[in-house]
Amino acid sequence: MRLAVIGGGLIGAATALALARRNHSVVLFERLPQLAGEASHANGGLLTPSQGDPWNAPGILGVLLRSLGREDAAVLLRLRAVPRLARWGLRFLRNARPATYHATTEAQTRLAVYSHQRLAALTAELGLAYDLSTVGTLKVYRDPAALEHAAALAKLVEPLGVPYRRLAPSQLTEIEPALTYAAGGLVGGLHFPADRAGDARLFTLALAAAATQAGVEIRTGTAVTGFERREGRIAAVLTTAGREGVEGAVLCGGVGSPALARKLGFRLPIAPVKGYSITFDVPSSRWGQAGLPTQPVVDDGRHIAVTPLGRRLRFVGTAEFTGEDRGINLARIANLVRTAEGLYPQLKEALQGQEGVPWACLRPMTPDCLPVLGASPVANLWINAGHGYLGWTTGAGAAEAVADLVTGQRPALDLAPYGLGRFG
Repeated sequence: MRLAVIGGGLIGAATALALARRNHSVVLFERLPQLAGEASHANGGLLTPSQGDPWNAPGILGVLLRSLGREDAAVLLRLRAVPRLARWGLRFLRNARPATYHATTEAQTRLAVYSHQRLAALTAELGLAYDLSTVGTLKVYRDPAALEHAAALAKLVEPLGVPYRRLAPSQLTEIEPALTYAAGGLVGGLHFPADRAGDARLFTLALAAAATQAGVEIRTGTAVTGFERREGRIAAVLTTAGREGVEGAVLCGGVGSPALARKLGFRLPIAPVKGYSITFDVPSSRWGQAGLPTQPVVDDGRHIAVTPLGRRLRFVGTAEFTGEDRGINLARIANLVRTAEGLYPQLKEALQGQEGVPWACLRPMTPDCLPVLGASPVANLWINAGHGYLGWTTGAGAAEAVADLVTGQRPALDLAPYGLGRFG
């Protein structure tokens, strides 16, 4: 089939390649001048099946209410966003019930583990280079109750393929020596040795290069503006560069996906949630100094991660419910840096004189924090969108599963938990 893939982030590039490898003729449209220009550009770099638990954990309403007016809040709800988020937000809160929370964690973990396997296979087969780290992820805690909750959750998902080891405070520095200097009392942590890390942008560009070799046409700077339909099916996509006849399409447009869905007469419950990062290029001479982080560490209570990526160091975190605002709030970036330095006080001196590169993006979030994968109300339109904060972790597997579905094959992963129909 001649297929359009709409969206040139990691999800779109992975989907285009998966379809081309199944002998489809594929054209990918990206509205920006470059691929991986939004949520795939400078995310946390974490490939973490260990983090399948959704953000709307029981008690999230209190967290959001306490965040109002607090610029230093890790999870921040802005009042101006409330009217537009009302319908989505009520669903978000309904999914915070304990039973739903645990079911979502299991479904997200199954997708993440499958994706982990597919990512490893692609990396080996295509020789992809993207600053891959294979040392695992360390999550640290200051609150004993939070550690107990996290350990119980880790025990729940361990049978799904997520091994872990619980660590006492004295054992944390065995995994990450840089934590020797940690400010504030750490009560313990969890190490997930099967987790990985890497640069999602480099991965996306490597996928795009492989897709081009496989025959995919990539058209950047070309936005999809609508569709031409014939007998209820998509016959063409309409773009800023003209009409393109197709036999089907896959919607991978991140936070832009709902607007395109509305043009086809259905709702796609995806809302933007802003995240921030700042990346430092660390001089080679400083990597030999004691005290620089050597592996990804997640400070769970403060909702940040510190990730080494090759010769770079990235701080990432926060969730800001602020509507379509893509601007970089430097106060939020400054708070992110202070929080990272609270975990690693030695970084203040180690990064002295280095100008970090700040970044903000809108994560495409569904009310239950699971992506939407599979069929749509339009017979020849499929969806691969709404991956939220885990798109780097779930993207490779989602692309394979959706490509199987498009081709008429049974996916290796049961897609029932991720279907659009779950929203009624």
